[in-house]
Parts: sequence; structure tokens; C-alpha cells
Amino acid sequence: QEVVTVTSGARMQCTICLGDDGEVVQKGCHCRDDAGAVHVSCLIEYATHQVARSNRSGWTRCDTCKSRFTGKAQLGLAEARFALAIENPADVAELRVARSDLSAALVDQGRFAEATEQAEVVLKEMIEAKGEDDSETMTAMNNLAVTYYHQSLYHRAAELESTVLALRREHFGPEHTGTLSAAQNLAGSYNRIGKFSEAATLQLEVLEIRVRTLGPDHPEVLTTANNLGVTYDNLGQFAKAATIYEETLATQNRVLGPEHPSTLSTTGNYASTLGNMGRYSEALALQTALLKRRKRVLGTEHPGTLLTMSKLSVVMRDHAIVTDDPEALGATETLAEQTLTLTRRGLGEGHVRALTAAMRLGTLRLHRGRPAEAAELLSTAAAALTDRVGADNVNTLTAVVALGEARAAEGKHAEAVAVLRDAHTRTLRCFGEHPHTYAAASALGHALMHVGATEEGRGLLVGAHEMQLKIFGPSHVSTVRTEQRLRSWPDLAAHLRDSAPPATDTPATPTEQPD
Repeated sequence: QEVVTVTSGARMQCTICLGDDGEVVQKGCHCRDDAGAVHVSCLIEYATHQVARSNRSGWTRCDTCKSRFTGKAQLGLAEARFALAIENPADVAELRVARSDLSAALVDQGRFAEATEQAEVVLKEMIEAKGEDDSETMTAMNNLAVTYYHQSLYHRAAELESTVLALRREHFGPEHTGTLSAAQNLAGSYNRIGKFSEAATLQLEVLEIRVRTLGPDHPEVLTTANNLGVTYDNLGQFAKAATIYEETLATQNRVLGPEHPSTLSTTGNYASTLGNMGRYSEALALQTALLKRRKRVLGTEHPGTLLTMSKLSVVMRDHAIVTDDPEALGATETLAEQTLTLTRRGLGEGHVRALTAAMRLGTLRLHRGRPAEAAELLSTAAAALTDRVGADNVNTLTAVVALGEARAAEGKHAEAVAVLRDAHTRTLRCFGEHPHTYAAASALGHALMHVGATEEGRGLLVGAHEMQLKIFGPSHVSTVRTEQRLRSWPDLAAHLRDSAPPATDTPATPTEQPD
């Protein structure tokens, strides 16, 4: 958590020493405002005194609210604990726990490669000491999978998580908290490799058990609900996703507070879904406010902040296209360039988030009339994403469709048709009737018209437009882009007159079925 300095004009005091000098941070637990303000050094001293009384919980949990520390407090404590453990290597068990806690804290700070290094050591030592069937070994497997996930090594993460889930179901039963966590983590990896239905099945099972056993306000229930919203969004069921996010946010704001990491995560997901529904003004307001919060709480270059910057650029881009605002599109390109630079610096050029940021910058350059620059970025991003997360990943397919559009804009229509036909086939196979499928169909139809395959091109363009109107309404970016393509062909312009919906002040509400 970031420095807390002002309340009603006065610096906040550390709740342990009552001083206000130096850096006073939030503990990142459930204690709010003044009750959560501390010097990290004071927390470390307190935890050390607790250890002398055979109580090690002070390294990870708040004595007041009993919840886990996060942010700077978590990292400072974990580093201090690990340093002490290194000085006493005879206590092998404490060294393993300290190393594991340090790995978790590094993940929270976005230092994923360092976290993986520590987690791999822990797992190796656990297997040698206790074997694969031991509960602590399963925990080490799970924690290593988390670090793989955050480095976008989703297939490796899913492989480990499947093993953990099978072992925990066998040894502890389907409703054990460890089994539920394993199922939740596996569902997250499934979402990243396109297994959305499998993810939803796991998450619905976990949500039912957690609500029944923990109650609807428990933080683990709220996390599960947020993750289910992500899956519904991936399935194109935006209305379901929005409803889940709204209910979850109301509870998170009440129970956890508006600046808790879980609340911020749900807020970002909700804003993205609003953008997918064509509710751009609401999405812009939420993402802009969230970015300010994350910069203040996490810092400018934290992965969570960079993710929000990237998502904000998407909403800004789509809103600028719908409103035909070149100036706003230029401001969006500037934000996208900043996001790409910071993401590459923080996570590396080969990280999926960096590749996705490059893809989004490429689409912006395409919309700003620079198809050659766009194609260069998109070609590199598409190839790297294919290598990193697979040809059927949603980000890969989005990059490939955009690359096909860029080739068409360059006048390379035959190449565009080849690229877009492959993307449309794979999108249809992976997602079925889904927004990504209609976007690919629209782009392919337009390219086919250019090479004289007018009958097939017309069918794809008209079919995509009819479904986009039905699901999104006339003011969604997908509908607007398809209409621009239809207008460019005089023989198809009549379709727009025939399909024009009644005048309305707001975009149509999308249905709950996958589009």
C-alpha cells in the first residue's frame, strides 16, 4: 500500500509508536484509515517480539482484525523474516515458510520472476522432505503455479493446478478449503487458455459451497463471485457479468472498503464489462477513477496500475471511434504508448501484458490511418502471443484479426483474406456465437468484398451486423465499425436503411446469451 499522509490536514500516526515521522503506510489488512497506519519497521519489531513468545502470526496477520497484510507492509515483513531465517539455517521448516511468504509478497508487488525463483526452491525441498502427497507439498505446488500464472505461463500453471486439485480432492474431499482454492486457481488458468465453460463449471461449484459454508459476505465468496464475473464476460454473457460485479462491489465496499485490492480488482473488471456492453461513459468514469486510486495506492509502475492503464486505453479508443473524435483517439494513442513502455520495463517485452499492450497500440495506429506501423506491431505481437499462450487464446486471435485489418488497409487484400479466414475459423471453433466471432466475420467479409468474393463477403458482413445490432445496439463500437464497412459498398448500403432500429437515447441492453 502507498504512503498515507493526510486526514483533515494532519499526518497520520503509526498505531504502534504513535509517531508520524518517516513513511507511514497502510497495513493492507481490514483495518481502515488511522487504525491501519503503521511504520513497517514498527511492524517488524512487533513481529520479532511475538516470535520470542512462540507466536509467528505477526509476520503475516494483523493482531487487530486477524486478516493478512498486503502491499508494502507484507513485503517488508516477509523480507525481514527471510533475512532472520537465513541467519538460522538449522531451522529448516522456518526457512521454508519464510521463503514461501517472501514469494507471495513478491507476487503482490509484481516481482514475478523473483517470486518464481523462491517458489521453485520451496517445492523442490518439500518433495524431497515429505513427498507429493503431503499437504504442505500441495501448498508449495499451488504457490508455484500462482507465480507461473502471473508470468503468463498459463499452461504450466494449469498443469500444476490440475495435480493439486486431484490430490486435494482425494485426500481432503470436495469441500475442503484447500480443494476449493485449487479449483478456483485452475479456473483462472482455464480462463486464460480459452476453456471458459470448464472455468464456469468449477467456479459455480466453488461459489455454491462457499456461500453455504462461509456466508455471502466472506472475502473468499466475494473473490469467487468476481472471478465468475470474469468468466461470464469471456463467454460474452455481459449482463450476467455486470450483475455479479454490481452485487459484489456493493458488499466489498461495505466489508473491505473502497481501496482494498479485491475491491479495486472488481471495479476494474466491472468497468471493462461496461465497455463491452457499449456503456462507454460509465466505463470511462470508473476506469479513470480507478487509475487515480491505483497510482496512489500501488504506485505508477505496479502491474495492477499498468493493467488499468491498458484497459482505460481500450475504453477511450472505442468511445473515440463511436463519437468520431480524432483528438480523443490521439490522446488514447499517447496513453497506449506510455502503457507499453512501462509494461515492457516492469514485466519484460515477452510478458503477455506487454504483448497485449503492443497489440492495443497497433490497433490504435490502424485507426489513426497508419496501417504499415500498425502491421509491424501487430505481426510481432501475434507471433509472440501464439508462442506464449497458443494460437486459440483470445488475445492472440484479437491480434491476428487486427493484423488482417491492417493488411487490408495497406491494400494487401489477398493476404488479409488468408489471415482473417484463419482467424474467423479458429474464433468460431473456440468461442462459437461470440462478440469476437462477429468482429472476425465483419473484418473477413469486408476483405472478401475487396477480392471479388461478394456473395460470401455480403453474407458475413450482413450477418455480423444483424447480430451486433441485436446484442449491442447501434452505438457499440463493433456495430459502428461494421456499419462503416457496409457504407463503403453501395450495394450493401440499402441493408443499413432496412435494418435501422427505432431512435433511442441509450444503447440497447445486450442479451445474456453468448454472442
